[in-house]
Amino acid sequence: TLTSVIPIKIEFSVAEKYFNEVLKKQPTNIDALIGLSATYERVGKNKEAIELLEKLETLCNKNVDVHLLYAKVLMQLDRLRESALKIKKIRDEAPEALNLLGQLFILKDETARLKDCFRKIASIDPNYIQHYIDCAEAYYKMQDYNEAKKLLRGYIAKNDKDYYTFEIEREDGSHEDIKITPDVIVDEKTGTETRQFGIS
Repeated sequence: TLTSVIPIKIEFSVAEKYFNEVLKKQPTNIDALIGLSATYERVGKNKEAIELLEKLETLCNKNVDVHLLYAKVLMQLDRLRESALKIKKIRDEAPEALNLLGQLFILKDETARLKDCFRKIASIDPNYIQHYIDCAEAYYKMQDYNEAKKLLRGYIAKNDKDYYTFEIEREDGSHEDIKITPDVIVDEKTGTETRQFGIS
């Protein structure tokens, strides 16, 4: 696809120019529309992103990536109910949708429903672990640092990492790097070490 041609570290302004050039020649090019929408989302041009996403929904209403991106933009605008409606259309198809739904539950203070999202993600794709990071970030936004750290421990356990460094912004505007390590439990009888997950 067109998006895969763009190097990951390319500046967003260059990506925006590239996609716009493609769209001048091919106004309904799906890959270019999605790429430009994603670029707008990353730089905070949410109004422009929504305009393109509305067009994309008309062109390819069953495209999972379009619904995911639309839900993400709406979440950033604090339009949580609308975001949830987009997610519900695809929650049984993509772990990314359940990831977003989990973040919504945290932002709406409905965290009791979070475990169901994690269980469903595990049933759809056991190798998917991005939700640990994204939901931890949502907890940090809500200043619930303990729950965030639990999820980061779950991430490093799943990812077979020894630690994870996470930058947080304090209320006074200062930044701090937090190094999270997994909780290791040792079986007294066998001496076997296991890592404790943040959520199960």
